[in-house]
Amino acid sequence: MKVLVIEDEPEMLGLIKQFLEDENYIVEEANNFVSGLDKIVFYD
Repeated sequence: MKVLVIEDEPEMLGLIKQFLEDENYIVEEANNFVSGLDKIVFYD
Protein backbone atom coordinates (compact mmCIF):
# COMPACT_ATOMS: atom_id res chain seq x y z
CA MET A 1 0.00 0.00 0.00
CA LYS A 2 1.20 3.50 -0.78
CA VAL A 3 0.66 6.46 1.56
CA LEU A 4 1.37 10.17 1.34
CA VAL A 5 2.73 11.86 4.45
CA ILE A 6 2.64 15.66 4.59
CA GLU A 7 4.71 17.01 7.48
CA ASP A 8 6.73 20.21 7.74
CA GLU A 9 9.03 19.06 10.55
CA PRO A 10 11.89 17.03 9.01
CA GLU A 11 12.53 14.94 12.13
CA MET A 12 8.87 14.01 12.52
CA LEU A 13 8.61 13.23 8.81
CA GLY A 14 11.58 10.90 9.08
CA LEU A 15 10.12 9.09 12.08
CA ILE A 16 6.73 8.63 10.44
CA LYS A 17 8.31 7.49 7.19
CA GLN A 18 10.54 4.96 8.95
CA PHE A 19 7.65 3.55 10.96
CA LEU A 20 5.48 3.13 7.88
CA GLU A 21 8.29 1.58 5.83
CA ASP A 22 8.93 -0.87 8.67
CA GLU A 23 5.26 -1.86 8.29
CA ASN A 24 5.85 -2.43 4.53
CA TYR A 25 4.16 0.72 3.25
CA ILE A 26 5.49 2.62 0.25
CA VAL A 27 5.84 6.19 1.47
CA GLU A 28 5.60 9.36 -0.58
CA GLU A 29 6.55 12.42 1.41
CA ALA A 30 5.86 16.12 1.13
CA ASN A 31 7.00 18.89 3.43
CA ASN A 32 4.15 21.32 2.76
CA PHE A 33 0.59 21.49 1.50
CA VAL A 34 1.47 22.65 -2.02
CA SER A 35 3.94 19.85 -2.71
CA GLY A 36 1.52 17.36 -1.16
CA LEU A 37 -1.28 18.58 -3.40
CA ASP A 38 1.02 18.27 -6.44
CA LYS A 39 1.72 14.65 -5.52
CA ILE A 40 -2.01 13.98 -5.21
CA VAL A 41 -2.77 15.59 -8.57
CA PHE A 42 -0.01 13.69 -10.35
CA TYR A 43 -0.53 10.41 -8.45
CA ASP A 44 0.45 7.30 -10.38
